[in-house]
Amino acid sequence: MWFYDYQKGEKGDWQPQSQSTNVSISQEHSSRRVLLQAFSSDSKYLAVADDFYCVTLFKNDHKFGDPSQPKEWFYNGKVKAQLGEITSLNFGKSMNENGEIRLRLFSIGKDKTLIEYDVHGSNQEGLKIVSKFQVLGILSEFLIYS
Repeated sequence: MWFYDYQKGEKGDWQPQSQSTNVSISQEHSSRRVLLQAFSSDSKYLAVADDFYCVTLFKNDHKFGDPSQPKEWFYNGKVKAQLGEITSLNFGKSMNENGEIRLRLFSIGKDKTLIEYDVHGSNQEGLKIVSKFQVLGILSEFLIYS
C-alpha cells in the first residue's frame, strides 16, 4: 500500500498518520501520478485525477456499512473519459425533482470536454458518466458549451 501526501505532492509508503492529509490508495486502483484532487463538501467523497486522464472516486464510510466499525476510504469507481490532461476536478450540489440535495462531480480537460459523473450510482465496477459537453470557451467563471 502507498499513500499520496497532498502537502508534499508525492507518493510514499503507507505509515499510519493523520487521516486529514493522507489517504491510502491501493496500486490496484491507481499506480499513476495524481495531478488533482477534490473533496466533497461533506468530506464523504474524494475524487482524484491522474496523469493517464482517469478520474477515480473514493468514499469514506464505515467498513461493511456497520456504524460500529471505523470509517475508511473505499474505492468507488474509476473511468478514463478525457482525451487529454484533466485541468479541473470539482464537486457541486443541486436539487433533484423531490427537493433533495444531490452531490455532483465534474471534470474539464485540455480536450475541452466537460464531464459529469454519477457519484451515487457508481461502484467498484466503475465510475459512471452522466453527461459530456464540448466546452467552447470560459468567460469569467462561466462555461460556454454546445
